Amino acid sequence: MSDITFHPISMHQSLPEYEVGVAISTCEFPGIAQCIAIVGIRSNKMICAHISPGTTQTQMNDIFGCLKEAGGDEVKYWYLLGPTEHHFVGRSTLWMSLNDIKKTFTRKLKSKSTSYLFLDASDERNTRVNFPEGQFRISSIDIRALKHGGLLQFSWRLRENRRTTRGDWVEFDLTKFKRF
Repeated sequence: MSDITFHPISMHQSLPEYEVGVAISTCEFPGIAQCIAIVGIRSNKMICAHISPGTTQTQMNDIFGCLKEAGGDEVKYWYLLGPTEHHFVGRSTLWMSLNDIKKTFTRKLKSKSTSYLFLDASDERNTRVNFPEGQFRISSIDIRALKHGGLLQFSWRLRENRRTTRGDWVEFDLTKFKRF
């Protein structure tokens, strides 16, 4: 087993890189700079993972083992959010395209009638903001999935560094989700 951490079901989850968890109400993905946030809906819960472009094959196997154990085979909709401009450029990444992502899901999980939707968060990740102390370029964003009954809301906020966020949560434009 690799260094992947699995968090059992909870109302709220906060998942840094290399962590998988199950949330009933809210799941946050702090510090998305090059990573991809994954949210799958199964019954009344969200199955979530935070994937780094540096993920090894062993770690990817363990992540999908956790997703499977949490019920990933029964997920009908997987939502993925992240900055493609930053994720797909590294030579060490296992996922170089959306097609690579879909191949991993279909190889590791059983459901054949699943839909995959991707929101490219490159624009949000590259945001520059003016504050009283000057212009500020963010180092990453936090992504949040919020479940209200059967509806999902996705939002983001600026992250200045590992410990500091700036501003409030801003809803993503859900029309940016593209089926792949």
